[in-house]
Amino acid sequence: MGIMVESRSLAPAGRRELPPSTLPPIEDVEFILVSAPFADRASVTAFTRLIRERVGNSLSPSR
Repeated sequence: MGIMVESRSLAPAGRRELPPSTLPPIEDVEFILVSAPFADRASVTAFTRLIRERVGNSLSPSR
């Protein structure tokens, strides 16, 4: 069994949410998207777009 912190908008269907009172306070979370040199560019672009849409375009561009 494991516990993972994840945005509600990114959580896959079927996951159970624990009540906040059962967990310690959680700090801000950042996403950094880094693609492998051999990765398919179209897939990387599509995945990046999906994440940005789901978190309300609040991600800053990758460095």
